[in-house]
Amino acid sequence: MSEKLLEPFDIVRVLKKKDGKNNSKRNTKEEDNGELYGTVARVWHHEFETLPIESLGFVDQTGVGRALIKGEYGVEVFPIKERIIVDGSCLELLGRDFEFGDLCKMDATSNIGGSSPISEGMSGIVTNVETELELRHVITDELVGKRIPADKVRPAEYVSVGDIVLHNNWVGVVKDKFDEVLCETDEVKGLIRYGTPSSVGGFKCGYTERIGTEASESGPAFCRFRYNPRFVEARQTTICVDWLAKNGKLTLQQCAQSPMPKPIWTELDELIILKTSLKPKYELDSQVIFASQSAAKEYNFQPSRHVQHSHLGTHKAQCNVMRVTAMYSMVTVMWQDGRTSKHPSINLIPQILDIGEMELWKGCHVLYTSIDGKDRGAVVESANVAERTANLYLYNDDEQTKGKASTENDPITASTFEIKTTRSLASGRTLRRGSVVMLTDSVQAYAPPLTNIIGISSYADEEWGRHLIEASIGAMSSIGCEMMSKKKQGELNVQKKPRTASDAHEIDWLGIVVDMQPDGTIIVQLPAGRNISVTMDKVSLLVSLTDDDDSDIGDLSDDDDDDDDDSIMMDFLDDNIPWTTEDGAAVENANADEWEDDDQMDDEPEVGGKKTDAADEESLDTPEKAADYRNNKSDVPIFEILEQAPNDHFFKKSNFESTSHSKMFLSHLRKEYQILQSSLPDTIFVKAYEDRADLLRVLIIGSKGTPYEDAPILIDFYLKPSYPFEPPRAHFHSWTDGHGRLSPNLYEEGMVCLSLLNTWTGEGVEKWHPNKSTLLQVFISIQALVLVAEPYFTEAGFDLKERTDEVNLSSRQYSERAYILARRSIWHALKFPIPGLEKDVKTIYNESKLQEIKLNMQKSITDDRLTKNVGANGKQLASWCDNVTLSKGGQISLQKILSELEKLNVVS
Repeated sequence: MSEKLLEPFDIVRVLKKKDGKNNSKRNTKEEDNGELYGTVARVWHHEFETLPIESLGFVDQTGVGRALIKGEYGVEVFPIKERIIVDGSCLELLGRDFEFGDLCKMDATSNIGGSSPISEGMSGIVTNVETELELRHVITDELVGKRIPADKVRPAEYVSVGDIVLHNNWVGVVKDKFDEVLCETDEVKGLIRYGTPSSVGGFKCGYTERIGTEASESGPAFCRFRYNPRFVEARQTTICVDWLAKNGKLTLQQCAQSPMPKPIWTELDELIILKTSLKPKYELDSQVIFASQSAAKEYNFQPSRHVQHSHLGTHKAQCNVMRVTAMYSMVTVMWQDGRTSKHPSINLIPQILDIGEMELWKGCHVLYTSIDGKDRGAVVESANVAERTANLYLYNDDEQTKGKASTENDPITASTFEIKTTRSLASGRTLRRGSVVMLTDSVQAYAPPLTNIIGISSYADEEWGRHLIEASIGAMSSIGCEMMSKKKQGELNVQKKPRTASDAHEIDWLGIVVDMQPDGTIIVQLPAGRNISVTMDKVSLLVSLTDDDDSDIGDLSDDDDDDDDDSIMMDFLDDNIPWTTEDGAAVENANADEWEDDDQMDDEPEVGGKKTDAADEESLDTPEKAADYRNNKSDVPIFEILEQAPNDHFFKKSNFESTSHSKMFLSHLRKEYQILQSSLPDTIFVKAYEDRADLLRVLIIGSKGTPYEDAPILIDFYLKPSYPFEPPRAHFHSWTDGHGRLSPNLYEEGMVCLSLLNTWTGEGVEKWHPNKSTLLQVFISIQALVLVAEPYFTEAGFDLKERTDEVNLSSRQYSERAYILARRSIWHALKFPIPGLEKDVKTIYNESKLQEIKLNMQKSITDDRLTKNVGANGKQLASWCDNVTLSKGGQISLQKILSELEKLNVVS
């Protein structure tokens, strides 16, 4: 069995080493008892993702900021809040943090045995969490009890940053709060009062320093901490609210009568405070109190008592706060195939959707698409990850805007390559279990499967809104300090307790999605606990200004030598290796070093520099000259200068600056043309233009042995007047129709992620250098480093992932998607001619070539490994699909693309 990998935020017990010592430097009570707990902050297999910002440069190679080696983890130890580096063999996994609506996968080391193990790679969504807590008193450190059900306690704070706030038909989010605390010290008898907003540094009972501000020494009214105080009681007296949205069920007249509430509140009892999840979320070192006196009595809990005697009188305080020292959770998960099962949290892995993965669970609303453009809304009944298919109930034709589907008949089986989720559609966010939503009586602006988004900010200008919020937080601090100054030493202001969700029976316009049905209905739980059924067109997602879109996060771990494309390209870019043609002959006057001989390339370009005259322009791009830039070995001109740039060139209008260019620009471009004329491979086709010397259109054909083989990749380039001191700008023409990126480096909106274009980080020859870099390097880099056999590993940081079975599976699935989308690109290029490349495309995809492509596709569909794939020249073809078995979903999609290709009448 392979080692269980730890994940960020895992709760662990730090075990003693073989010499009987653990890894903490401090001699603490917990260390003496072997009871040292912590949270995983850094993991060796996701180093880039989890490194603290100050350690990204690995400046401190000896301390806790150094790079981790295989098997090591960075752990934050509680309650001493010390960071240590620990070998995985010295850590015992106690729990993982899950809440309702979280995504997860089964840990491979736990997915064994049983009658029906979870399929490899299958994702799940958390539908329930049953948590038991180990608690210790924050002052006495007395163990209160092990395995106490989480529903017996509640958060110690009545209001926390991030809570949802309701007041008079408005919903907002707590941006900051002001805490008042009583402290006792070893140096001074009696209780001392302190206060501060959370944004400066929140207080926690029992601690001797403020959380998050270890280097700060400011205290009450921002004076210095002098007495090493221990906090024994805390209250929230003032909060700052960012109001996000108004009740969507109000009439126009009611809306006019409901102005936005004030941002700063001291009357907390006039507010309703909601949590953003169905159950309170606890983490290691969370502070809690018993939810009722009966629960405290059940576990024989005794608060600590604190008394102050002074000339101002006698003041008493008691601390009934406990901290979480361990968590044990059982998690109920609904898997993509529709099954539901319960597992210990340590057997599951928290998931951020990987590139190419889709949210397909029962009840999810999606768009079922087809290559002929007939799209239809649908609801997922179940999904089969291995086969890459999903069972769908299509929306009723007569209820398209309501997102309702009939479940009377059997669902259809669709390829996941023909499904668009809301993540890939205009809204960019997915409605799922656990989403906070607002309800209306009227139909929303978007029709399902799209969902309205409400509450991005209460201000039209988000940047200005941030300034206003910061000003409000400052005003909140002043009000909190003023209130505190009016009380006697050792006294706290009265804690005004806000209303809780269970009391808010009148709220019927906001809730949390708790279930989604295959017929399209959404089950929403209102704040007081009542469930109602609504249609999707009456639901809007509530998000706050601080919310982030779910995104794919790259991570770095160990280097892997399996993919040697990088080393090949570095050899190609090496200064000592001459440029050669396809036949291996050296190209005269084309070595990259030659750029350094240009005396105009030593410094930055002159602003408003000398322009060329008409003769200079004509020497570069007359039709007669263009005729010289043709490859006589091929029927297709791999480099050609056309009379006019096409109107659909992405940069033709948006970046037009001048029709004349400096001598330096044209001199450099002339040399670029010479290199392109001599050195372009026969799979890259470049078009330049007489009327726009600053524009290029490039068609790159994917290489054999990759998912992109024979596929056309169309990219428009723009050379700024400052060229070559700045790299060209690029725009990729995506033909995936919202089905995802063709490559992790080729975005659907057109960005090309490449170091040479300065759109990704790089060093040395990877970056654009005006004296050495060339357009040819850019074009070949895209073909050699982007359109590769395993595109999954070209995602930022993924090239350093350890090649586990799960990672390899993700790679295979992404390559299959790339192959399907690349076949679609071939159909698109033939179906919709590319201006300026119409004849080229027809010549490239002549009858013989198209027949070869179809044979490869047919072989993938039938999975006939014994069928010899022989081209028109009688030679055995080495296709990417020769060693790949497509999934059922892949075969379904490929068959439809093949059928559309058969309909095309292509004549060279």
